[in-house]
Amino acid sequence: MKIKLATKLPSWYVHEPRDMDKIFNSQLESLRTDYIDYYLHNYLDTKDQAGKILS
Repeated sequence: MKIKLATKLPSWYVHEPRDMDKIFNSQLESLRTDYIDYYLHNYLDTKDQAGKILS
């Protein structure tokens, strides 16, 4: 049986690009893994926030 691991970006904590890296690495540590199959984000406050995350 193969398990797929997913988690979600809490985008309300992202104020600049490096925040995403910090959050992602923290999630990896909390999940005790070195990979995530699906990383979801579905709520962005503004176009500016989307640009920060995707840059």
